[in-house]
Amino acid sequence: SGDTLIGAISGVSNGHQIIVDSSNNQTYKWFNGGTNSMILDSSGKLGIGATSPFGQTQISDTDWSSGAPYGTVLTVTGNNTNDANWGHLMISDSSTGTGNGGMIRFATGSTSSDMNPFAGIDSFTEGSAYGGLKFLTRPNGGTATARMTILSDGSVGIGDTDPDYLLDMRGEIGDQAPLQRWTVTGTPSAGFNWVTEAMSTNLGQDKRIVHAFGKERSNGNSGTMSFVPRASSGDNAIA
Repeated sequence: SGDTLIGAISGVSNGHQIIVDSSNNQTYKWFNGGTNSMILDSSGKLGIGATSPFGQTQISDTDWSSGAPYGTVLTVTGNNTNDANWGHLMISDSSTGTGNGGMIRFATGSTSSDMNPFAGIDSFTEGSAYGGLKFLTRPNGGTATARMTILSDGSVGIGDTDPDYLLDMRGEIGDQAPLQRWTVTGTPSAGFNWVTEAMSTNLGQDKRIVHAFGKERSNGNSGTMSFVPRASSGDNAIA
């Protein structure tokens, strides 16, 4: 088989061994009670409970059925930190440029042939030592896409990866009515009514909720207006 015994526990005869598999590029295997419980392959990949590690380290335990540890595979325990910027588990990106950061993925499967990631959390830097988070899901037949973004200043975007407000939503909400936004930059001329223009140019009668943002034409001050049109005619109508 190419296996060479390089260590065994003295006085134990039930298969507690360390062997090297010379036929598999010097792969080291740890046996516990005759079961291959850990492997270190020639490329440096470590498998604990996994004989063909998917990444640099893979920990696998699929034998749990009931009672403690209730399906828990990995536990990280620490004590209080004296700096809120640090924690007990660090997930980092070796690239330090803006937009990079550690990533977490959620998946099914356990090997290179059946591993299927479908959701995740990405961190990203916005500058030196500050940044935000993106929450992603993977649509049928597609790739993971950011659905919610939290910037370093606390602004939250839903359907918007660069929110301008504490809560910034784009797309459809509620009863499929789209939440739309228009922004007028600069100071409009005295003859320009940004609310009327946005309403008449961009909306149809099937819309329900409108938030309009812009600058007041008389003095250039920023303004916000929200309305809920409900009728096809009268004061609440949209032409």
